[in-house]
Amino acid sequence: MRHLLICIFLMYLMINCGAYTISQYTKTFYDASRNRNIQTVIFYPVNAANPSESFPYAIFGHGWLVSYSYTQDLTDAWVGLGWIVALPTTESGLFPSHQNFALDIVFLRGAVLSESSDPASPLYNKVIPLSVASGYSMGGGSAVLAASYDSGFDAVITYAAANTNPSAITAAASVYVPSLALSGSSDNIAPPSSHQIPIYNNLASVYKSFVSLNGATHTNLFSQSLVPVIMSPFLSYLKTGSVYYLDVFEAVLASNTNSLTYQITDNLIVQLDPPNNLSINLDRDYLSISWERILEAHGYRVYAADHPYDTFEDITSLGTLSGTEVKTWDVPLSEAVKRFFYITSYRD
Repeated sequence: MRHLLICIFLMYLMINCGAYTISQYTKTFYDASRNRNIQTVIFYPVNAANPSESFPYAIFGHGWLVSYSYTQDLTDAWVGLGWIVALPTTESGLFPSHQNFALDIVFLRGAVLSESSDPASPLYNKVIPLSVASGYSMGGGSAVLAASYDSGFDAVITYAAANTNPSAITAAASVYVPSLALSGSSDNIAPPSSHQIPIYNNLASVYKSFVSLNGATHTNLFSQSLVPVIMSPFLSYLKTGSVYYLDVFEAVLASNTNSLTYQITDNLIVQLDPPNNLSINLDRDYLSISWERILEAHGYRVYAADHPYDTFEDITSLGTLSGTEVKTWDVPLSEAVKRFFYITSYRD
């Protein structure tokens, strides 16, 4: 099943990434509360087949003394997956203020969303109110700071995050949204043991993951070919809210342990829908119960009792479960005569 999940998702990824071309524009936003201009380069997807399509967005912070164009491979990956990426160019000098940079990221969360209401903007009617605080190196640490200041972000995704002043490690304890931290095992500039791992450990996120790519360095992490493959199902989870995509995400990681190591903390509480469109069929030898697949379910249990108010027992093992989109459980009639049934779904 794990390999099937990956194959299906990679096919989706190849189709989806080919759907968009990349456009960009630059705009200087003004934060009146700080009397501050925030020049921002915005990359966004265009779907020629569906020009009215709208997209979620990420505010992406650059690294120390690094132009926004340095991580162009990563920006292209985000846009190819159907996300708008806004990159503030502030705090690009020798002595940047991490605090101001984090507050720029916070401000841009609202400012970029407002572009969707501006008829003069290229993003008019194209921005979904789903936002990620993200960044590389200094920008990654600043993204963690930003998410600790503003609970309006829906997730945090960082690349070779560097600790900041004030401390992103300390601030991580106030971040509760889902988080993905990508790291390079050969990063000697912001070593994982003193930067990304302490940030990860302190995150209060209900779902968080730390992924270390074997041999990747601080300066080439974002150009690793596995990075968009790892990002894609995680971003699909954010878009849809379906934990099915976390299953795909974890399957991708588990299938690439020759190239990476990872940790996951999962405190999500998942409420599965009950099986839908149940039907019962009888033939001479078997009873068959069918229902529609629940995307997020890892499996199903069948219970039976002689009377509707009796105690129901788990009889799943007496029958055979088959099917993909429609699940069917077959049981010999000798096990099913004059009985009442119900079906439940579960996650491991």
